[in-house]
Amino acid sequence: MTDPQTLVTGADLDRWQARAYIRLGELIAMGRHSKYPPLVWTLATSGGITGEADRLSYSPEEQREAVRLWAGRLGADVDTRTDVDGVTHLYAGWKGGKDGLVRGCIRATISAPEEEQDAPAADCTDNCDGADMCTGRARA
Repeated sequence: MTDPQTLVTGADLDRWQARAYIRLGELIAMGRHSKYPPLVWTLATSGGITGEADRLSYSPEEQREAVRLWAGRLGADVDTRTDVDGVTHLYAGWKGGKDGLVRGCIRATISAPEEEQDAPAADCTDNCDGADMCTGRARA
């Protein structure tokens, strides 16, 4: 049987998400005012906020800088982990808002070391064409 004192209700989730929604608006306004790089923002049902440096729009160095700037503004330390395949993960967890109850993180996933980002792409014009080349669905 579930302890009724530990049960999270839909009303709890609604309240937490509404509180985080207000904080998210403050973060977006703060970023615009400070001219920080815009992030991809996600608001979880639990009220957690995630800001992610968009790897489609930013270079690896721009991703690092976005995480560093936002983390510094939120008073969070940036943790960095690199997988064996060279993928780098940056993460900065924070807690804040007017009541100090909103939690979140700023993060980035950088696919390859910077040296490899500028390497020329493989030419697959012999076995694919058009958008298939970009999607990895090359024809055999």
